Amino acid sequence: MRLKIKGFHVIKSADIQFEGLTVIAGENDTGKSTVGKILFSEIRNSLLKTSPEKVNNIEFQMENEITHFPIFIDSPDFLSKFNYIKNTMALAQQYQLNFSLPNEVGDFVLRISQPLILTRHNKKFQLIKK
Repeated sequence: MRLKIKGFHVIKSADIQFEGLTVIAGENDTGKSTVGKILFSEIRNSLLKTSPEKVNNIEFQMENEITHFPIFIDSPDFLSKFNYIKNTMALAQQYQLNFSLPNEVGDFVLRISQPLILTRHNKKFQLIKK
């Protein structure tokens, strides 16, 4: 995947090639979250096959097919509240309470609650190890 951004909010110019695990790091207010939100939106639109209004200064190319919806975590603080959110969802379902979360949050909790088991013989494990 490749994402090119020019003159969007605080990002003057960015050309990012995503291969495997890509970490975007930097000081506060340098555009890390902006890149993440744009990437999340572009992948989601591709998966949903929607055509939102194109922004001239963003170019997105996806070579390989993506089979799972992306999860965008805006703040590491969300991870510290994971058990609280998971337990709240379980109680709401058990007692049929009218409690809703954004789809992304519910999706994230469900995915993390049922992780894939990686063994030493698993292809994904071997790829991560390399």
